[in-house]
Amino acid sequence: MVTFQELNDLRLGKLQAAVTDWQAMIDKLVKVADGGGGAVSAADMDRKAKAADWKGQNATVTKDFVTVTAREFGDVVTVARSVHTILSGAHSKLTEHKSDLADAVSRAAKKNIYVNDKGMVNAAVPSPQAAGNAKIEPPTQAEIDAVAREISTILTVAAETDSTAATALRFHAKDKHGFESNGFKSFDAAQKSIDDSDELIALGKLDPSKITNEQLERFNALLKAHPNDPVFAERVALGLGPEGTLKFFAGAVDLDSWENRDGGATGTREDREKRMELLGTLEKQLGTTLATASHSNSEGMEAWKEKAVALGGEDVGNGKGTSQTRVYGFQAMSNLMRHGKYEGEFLNDYGNALVKFEKENTGDVKDPGPGGKHREDVLPWDKLPSYAKIDQLHYGENNDAGTDPMTGFMKALAHNPDAATDFFSSTDPQDNAQHVLKDRKPFNDVVPDSMGYGKSASDYTGPNASYEATGNALVAAATGVDPDDRSARPVEHTGQHRQVLDSSLKYLAERGDDFPAEMRDDMAIVLTNHGDVVHHSASALADDPKDARLLDRDQLLEVSKQVSRDQNSYGMLTRV
Repeated sequence: MVTFQELNDLRLGKLQAAVTDWQAMIDKLVKVADGGGGAVSAADMDRKAKAADWKGQNATVTKDFVTVTAREFGDVVTVARSVHTILSGAHSKLTEHKSDLADAVSRAAKKNIYVNDKGMVNAAVPSPQAAGNAKIEPPTQAEIDAVAREISTILTVAAETDSTAATALRFHAKDKHGFESNGFKSFDAAQKSIDDSDELIALGKLDPSKITNEQLERFNALLKAHPNDPVFAERVALGLGPEGTLKFFAGAVDLDSWENRDGGATGTREDREKRMELLGTLEKQLGTTLATASHSNSEGMEAWKEKAVALGGEDVGNGKGTSQTRVYGFQAMSNLMRHGKYEGEFLNDYGNALVKFEKENTGDVKDPGPGGKHREDVLPWDKLPSYAKIDQLHYGENNDAGTDPMTGFMKALAHNPDAATDFFSSTDPQDNAQHVLKDRKPFNDVVPDSMGYGKSASDYTGPNASYEATGNALVAAATGVDPDDRSARPVEHTGQHRQVLDSSLKYLAERGDDFPAEMRDDMAIVLTNHGDVVHHSASALADDPKDARLLDRDQLLEVSKQVSRDQNSYGMLTRV
């Protein structure tokens, strides 16, 4: 809290000097980062490094070092500009607060109200000499109280300015190494980001099963108010923490816990429907906010992402390990990943860990009871019998309950084609394409209530959400284009794109008639996108076994046959 004496006696000369010094620093740093006057700059180094014909280790190590270093110079400028914005804004606002205080005291004096150096407000008692023969009207108690309130308001606002400046500067000072790639654009924007993120974090630390619909609606509104705000996003992610974030989401989407929060079913059908709508919005808004935060290279966010991956195989539900409410970290995080564009390295670290966990924890199970069914090659997300599972983690399509984390992860890859290409072309620490396209046996991850009375998930025969999402991710990986982005332009194919094409032909051809129907149109898009090599490989003139452009004809024939079983997909193939 800023006191009356502190604001009244405040000297702003040093703060103004700091503002001037930081502006001079920015001018110098911009020349180093962006160039000017013919001087060598980081941007010039970056351009030359990318244009150079690097060979051997220089193709990776040295080039990466130069480009990363150049980027860090840009980050220095970003931080310098942000610090200048905060200091300049604080100076302007504190000058205004100090002037408002002096004006309030002056106007009070004209009403015979005295404010002492401690900020105490009292009626003034003029001396007999000052009063003379004039009749002095003493101030009313209401007038005295009004002055006290005005001064209190000024001091409160000054304290908010001081707190915002301190919090904003600490945001840039929290990392021991490196600089933030994000900064504050204005003092008012900084104040709103900080205030709103603090409010949201406080809501996120409540028991999610007891949060009211009104509180959840406020939570969503705070997220929606800050689209593409990297500072807000990072403060939210770090404030909740990776474990807190996943636990909050897992607890919030558990409808059973919410409906039985007071020991019995509470609320109306309309309350439940409203809750489901809010949970769908929560997934989208929180997911996109975390996607924005994932692009920060701060120490805090790097640790956040590493911990989120590590929590993948842990129970983050609110059941303290009970089977009825078990929610794996992978299941919670993957649903949040459906929205926004997550940073590529994080996606690949996460995906590698997800595949590894599935490979190590897939096996045969026998459902309990005398008539328990024996099931083979069951994914860890499907091992519990239906009565012991959480019904739904995603509120959207009926064929997608969100308990299969591969679905959300594949949607995340589709929104980041470069990350998708890396994932599907990677064979270290395992062959991801082989696992996802060939070996993995998905399950019917449908919403139980959608099946109707007396039916279970095993009765479902419609499209599989996991295969649909995998098809989209494969398109992104092989073409370099987000299939959901209608404004995206075709990109020049790289060796990795060709590698994805080769592996997809290999593993999908090996499935034969088990080729997923949901992926026929996706493979048609992939083959059309690579139409030059597909047409060349199908040509009778392409008979040189050493021809690098040649695809495996047997694999191409098998995949084409399977794709052609769908009329629309066949139509795309005929245009190659």
